[in-house]
Amino acid sequence: MILLKTEIVTNRLLLKPIAMQYKRQIFEEFTNEIPIYMTPRPAIDIFDTESFINESIIGLTEGFNLQLVIIKKDTQ
Repeated sequence: MILLKTEIVTNRLLLKPIAMQYKRQIFEEFTNEIPIYMTPRPAIDIFDTESFINESIIGLTEGFNLQLVIIKKDTQ
């Protein structure tokens, strides 16, 4: 199952597959306060974030990893 087209829509939020267009926001917002009990750890540089996104896109394409970003509709 290809998960690249999966979207979840609520009144306020849009959850959509991770993509390179969000790399700056992911890099800046995924700080040490966020992943206390999860992996991966925050990226040291933007290249780590790009690598994570690339691996996630492979998982989405192959249907084994549903990695979404959460976007407030009023900020799109």
